[in-house]
Amino acid sequence: MIGLNGGLIGAVKSPSQSSAIGVWTLNEQINIKRQGLWPVAGDPYFSNVSLLLHCDGTPIVDSSGSPKTVTAVGDAQISTVQKKFGTGSLLFDGNGDAATIPNTNNAFTFSTNTYTFECFIRPVALSSFKILLDASAAFTGFFGTLYLAHNGTTLVWGTRPNTGSQYAYVEGTGGTLTTNEWQHVALSVDSGAAKAFIDGVAVGSPITFSTPEFTPVGFGVGHFSNTFEAQYSFNGYIDEVRITNGVARYSSNFAAPTAPFPGQ
Repeated sequence: MIGLNGGLIGAVKSPSQSSAIGVWTLNEQINIKRQGLWPVAGDPYFSNVSLLLHCDGTPIVDSSGSPKTVTAVGDAQISTVQKKFGTGSLLFDGNGDAATIPNTNNAFTFSTNTYTFECFIRPVALSSFKILLDASAAFTGFFGTLYLAHNGTTLVWGTRPNTGSQYAYVEGTGGTLTTNEWQHVALSVDSGAAKAFIDGVAVGSPITFSTPEFTPVGFGVGHFSNTFEAQYSFNGYIDEVRITNGVARYSSNFAAPTAPFPGQ
């Protein structure tokens, strides 16, 4: 906001520059910018973002700092009928659809056991176990996966290590999802301490994930990344997908995003 005499209101000032807190003269703005101290809009963790999908057009574009190819599987497509932000969202019909992204440069290898999965979803139907976001190893089904999913109206998050048994897993559940409404869902894992959120509110109980003992073949949106079985395919719209590797963005309740995820 521009104040009197060209001052900018709202930025934090250093007392050594002016006693008029929050009001910057144009010369002050120029000097601070030259020193590299002017606040920069954007994501402070952008360098950790492995995947950023705004879902606004075809082809589907990864807007992270290291763009990767996004492949639509089945009938997965950009739709302009529904969108949380921008001009479109990813539509999945619940019959084997997916968007897959390769694990280029280990973008989805979560070796520090600290990461964040998040997106906006608008389910058309909520029945049985369906994948929202997933990183899977080169095995079928549940072997070697990290996932954010839903089981009916309940949010589900879990990890199934490469043990040869789909029952050797840790999984949390909680919260209530609603059809035909946009909701922000997130899984935030800090050194194995996993918390899930719906619209910024923590759901279920915190659980502990073991360090992944597998290397994912890639990342899946709307389905597992390593297999295509219709029974696990999400039915609805997904928008604003962001995967952050090495940063647990959310440790407690927060305000759900009100704008597209920022870039650098």
